[in-house]
Amino acid sequence: MGRPRAGNVGEGNSVAVSKNTSKALPAWVPALALFLVTAALYSPALRFDFVGYDDDDYVTENPYVQRGLTGEMAAWAFTSGYSANWHPLTWISHAADWQFAGAKPALHHATNIILHAINSVLLFMLLKRTTQAVWPSFVVAALFSVHPFNVESVAWIAERKNVLSMFFGLCSLIAFSEYTRRPKRSLYIASCFLLACGLMSKPMLVTWPFVMLLFDYWPLGRIKSPLRPLRPFLMDARKLVVEKVPFFLLAAASSVTTYLVQAQGGAMGSVESIPPLYRIGNALVSYCNYVVMTIWPFGLAAMYPHPFETLPLWKALAAAIALAATTWGVIACAGKARYLVTGWFLFLGTLVPVIGIVQVGSQAMADRYAYVPIIGLFIVLVWGFAEIRSRAKFSRNPERAVGCIVIALLMLRTWDQLPHWRNGIALWEHTIAVTHDNYIAHNYLGSALRLAKQPDRALAEFKESLRICPSHPGALVNVGVVLLNQGKPADAAKAFEKAIASNPRHGRANLNLAVAYFQMHDPAKALGQAQLAQQVLPDDPKVYNLLGILSDILGRPGEAANYLRKALQINPNYANAKSNLERVLSRQGPPK
Repeated sequence: MGRPRAGNVGEGNSVAVSKNTSKALPAWVPALALFLVTAALYSPALRFDFVGYDDDDYVTENPYVQRGLTGEMAAWAFTSGYSANWHPLTWISHAADWQFAGAKPALHHATNIILHAINSVLLFMLLKRTTQAVWPSFVVAALFSVHPFNVESVAWIAERKNVLSMFFGLCSLIAFSEYTRRPKRSLYIASCFLLACGLMSKPMLVTWPFVMLLFDYWPLGRIKSPLRPLRPFLMDARKLVVEKVPFFLLAAASSVTTYLVQAQGGAMGSVESIPPLYRIGNALVSYCNYVVMTIWPFGLAAMYPHPFETLPLWKALAAAIALAATTWGVIACAGKARYLVTGWFLFLGTLVPVIGIVQVGSQAMADRYAYVPIIGLFIVLVWGFAEIRSRAKFSRNPERAVGCIVIALLMLRTWDQLPHWRNGIALWEHTIAVTHDNYIAHNYLGSALRLAKQPDRALAEFKESLRICPSHPGALVNVGVVLLNQGKPADAAKAFEKAIASNPRHGRANLNLAVAYFQMHDPAKALGQAQLAQQVLPDDPKVYNLLGILSDILGRPGEAANYLRKALQINPNYANAKSNLERVLSRQGPPK
């Protein structure tokens, strides 16, 4: 393979003029500045609450996470597909926070903030080490640090997986880049191990082997220019692909695991619900939207509903043409400006798992999905600006002035975006304000209002969600829950039945329909629905508690005791299940 040249930016890459622009400034100074500015920018989040948007599944109502750092919890983390995800290190990180802070959200937020600040420093270190260009590396890392796109990943506790996986991913790239300088087996193994940790935090890193190949091209300069004779280029590429076989195997294993877990958990949209043509059209438009919103980050929201058949054909075609033209231009400049290839294809490639070709969830796109890809766009913009400046023979002062102004403006936007995540009501009110006919946001706002003891407002939001999308199962279930709380089980049952007709694998609908039948004094039908709920929600202690109650009513005390023990096995602190089990066992008398 030969020893690669440190910081080789490739043939004809004029950005080399930006190297060592701050010779007198030690590297730790900008790194420390990045960390402190990032932490200060996001410090208001320390006063924020849980938003109730997956925070319940991940922390506040997760009985396994609430066990803290125990062997039993760790075993569950590595063997469970809870919440349609397999990311054991993310579960363990949440359990660690719960161990020390319990239900107080400040430490949970602090962990996200610290991880994001560290990621900004790691990105700076990676780019500086591989390019030897201090100022461009610092600007890219600073843009990543303060861009409002990343508010969702940092201020949303349930999105811990994003910042945690990025931490391991950047560490893996740093170890890999060091391996290319000093080909030691220990560095190679460390890079593989760190990538495995990243994949066990969030499978977004399945594209990382391709990112490594892009770094081989630029800035590491380990691949000859494709504009030269093809054979040397292919020989270099083949050698480097073979080098990364273990990384590809890790990515493949993670992809298969993720697909199976999410398919089993019902998180993937079926071809019937979102036909392939709509998925492709939305993916093309979303790519362009990510670019536009990186440059003009306004109208950011927690949920952008999928357009389905309402997406205009002309918009999809225009997006396809824009993407194809840009890609062709990047390839045409591959020999002269290698950073364009790495930056642009890093953006395109790292979005592939979440762009919606394989649909997971109901969103068209999401701010959190841009956490890694926007780094590629920043590389293109910053190194491109540096090259334009060097060719025009401007002084360095305009470059630094423009960088500082852009960073300051983005900080103001982030400062403005951040308070929308202070609680669930604020989050979804803002989302409704900046999107159109967002039935998902109305449903989540209703849930937040219901938890805030505002049932009338909550019911109005659920009904608005159903006005926009009459078959939305989540809103139907929530309407039923409000009716149950109002003592109207028959009306509630109708709402739950409609939800099940819309989505037969909606476990919450089955569980609540069982409660409705129970309140209507029909325990046999209630038991049947609770058993269906158990199939979809095998780790929910409420399901087993209800199964225990119903089995006891139907004269099956042995089954009832087993169900209640299962509820307590999942959540040992479940007081209702404890009292129900004591009551069942007391009637059985002392063991013989």
